Amino acid sequence: MMFSLASLGIFLAGLTVTLGQIIGQYPPIVDVSMLRPIVSTSECGTPKAQTYCVYSTNATASLAPNCNAAVCNGTCPFSSSSPTPFNITANAVLGGGVTAVPGRQGSSTTAFSFAASNITVPSSVAPLVTSNGFSFAAWILQNDGNTGVLIYKPAANYAVAASKSSIVLYYLSSYSAGPVGSLSLTPGYWHHITVTAYQQDVSFYVNGTFVYAVGLGSSVVDQSGDILIGQGYGAFSSFSGLMQDMYFYSQALPQREVMEVATGTLPYLHLSTNCRCPPSQPADSPTTEGVCIQNPGTGMPNRGSVLRVNSQSHPAGYLNDLTTTDSWISNVGQAGLNITAHLTNSLYEIVFVNFVYASPRPKAAIIETSRDGGKTFNPVQFYADNCMSYFGLQNNGPIVAADSVNCITTASAQSPTYGVTLRFLMVDPTARPFSLDTSPTLRTFISASDLRINMVDFFNVSTFPQHLYYSIQEVTVAGRCACNGHASRCGTDITS
Repeated sequence: MMFSLASLGIFLAGLTVTLGQIIGQYPPIVDVSMLRPIVSTSECGTPKAQTYCVYSTNATASLAPNCNAAVCNGTCPFSSSSPTPFNITANAVLGGGVTAVPGRQGSSTTAFSFAASNITVPSSVAPLVTSNGFSFAAWILQNDGNTGVLIYKPAANYAVAASKSSIVLYYLSSYSAGPVGSLSLTPGYWHHITVTAYQQDVSFYVNGTFVYAVGLGSSVVDQSGDILIGQGYGAFSSFSGLMQDMYFYSQALPQREVMEVATGTLPYLHLSTNCRCPPSQPADSPTTEGVCIQNPGTGMPNRGSVLRVNSQSHPAGYLNDLTTTDSWISNVGQAGLNITAHLTNSLYEIVFVNFVYASPRPKAAIIETSRDGGKTFNPVQFYADNCMSYFGLQNNGPIVAADSVNCITTASAQSPTYGVTLRFLMVDPTARPFSLDTSPTLRTFISASDLRINMVDFFNVSTFPQHLYYSIQEVTVAGRCACNGHASRCGTDITS
C-alpha cells in the first residue's frame, strides 16, 4: 500500500499517543524532507542511456521471463556546465590612462582604473557573437555623473553604456534597448553588470538578478575587429571609474548562469540542478519545475518553452517532490549506492523515516544521520535479510540504551516487487529506554541535519540483469525542530 501524506497523518496521530508520557513542550511533527535538497550517487541513464525492466504491482508480470522494457536517460537536454568565458584582459592592450589597481575587498583578481582611455582586445583574438548570441559581464565602480561605455566594437557597431540610472545596448546607431532611468546604481560602489543578447532578445542583470528584458528590433550580426573596453561611443563618454572581472561569452547566458558568474554559485533547483536552460529560453519557469522559458518582456518572437530536465530521467528530486507520479531509479547493476537528504542547517528531531519502493527493497541497507551538515554520518539502523552475514549483528537485536543501534531483518521473499516500504521508527516497535524529557542521549541520537540511506545489495528477483536496480517513489522524514522540550513551535526559517 502506498504510504501517502494522509497515512502519515494517521501515523502521527498514533505517535502522539505513543509519546503521551512526554511532559515537555515540543513543536508539531511534520514531514521535514519536503522539497529539501536531496542527491544520489547513482541515477539511471547517467552518464548514458540505459534499458531497464519496469516493475509493476503484479509480481508475476514483473519477473522473468517477462520484461516490460523502458529507457532511462539522465543526460541534460542542453548543458550541464557553464560556458567558457573569454577573459577580456588576458590578451588585451592597456591604454595610457588605464592602470591596474587592487580589486574588490575579498577578491583575488586585479581591477583597472579608467581615465579617458580604454583597453583594446585585438581582432586577432577578439571573440565573436555567434548564433547563440553573446553576453558581457563585469564588476563596475562608476564615478558620479559619468555615462560611460563599457564595451564597444566599431566593426560591428554595437556598444553597451551605463550610468547610475541606466544600462543600454546600442546597435548600428539605429537600435537601442535597456532600462533607461529606472535603475539605481550607486556611484562609488561596486555593481555586477551583465547584458545578454539572443537574436532580438536583450536582457539586463544587476548583481546577478534579472532586472529588464526587451526586444532590440534587430539581431546583432558580428564581424572581425577590435573590441574596446571603456572607449567613448558617439555622444557617450569614455568610462570613468573601475572595472574588474570583465568577461565576454559567445552565447547569451541563462539566468542561473548569470547569478553563477556574479556570485560563484549556481542557484539550486530541486530537479537535476546541474541541467541548465538554453540561450533561447534562459529563464526557469516559476510555475513548472524543469521547464525553461524566455525572459519576460522580450517576445521577439515567442519561442515557447523547452524541458531543462530529460523526459526519460529519474533524478533524486522525485523522491520528495510532493508527488508519487514519478520515481528515482538507480543505475542498472549498481548495488552499492546512497541517497542523502539535507534537512536543515540547524537540527531536527527525527522520529520516523519511510521509503516507498517501486522495486524490491534492498537485501541490505543502512540508515545514517549527520548532526554537522553532512560532514560526518553515524548509523542509526541496519537492515538485512541476514544481519550476521552483512553486518556481523544479531537479527532483530535488543535495544539496551537510548542510542543503541540494532539490525532489523527484512523479508527475503522476491515479491512483492512494488509498493513495499522500508521504515525506521525511533520509538516503535521496540521502545528505546528513557524519554526525551529525561535523556539528553536520546535527544542527541534522534537529532539530525542530514539523513542518508546506504543500499548495499539487491534481492536477485530475476534472471534479467535489467531487473537489478533500486527505485523509490517517495521519502518521508517525520520530525520537528530540536528545542530540547522548551518550545511548542519552531523559530523563523529553521529549515533554511
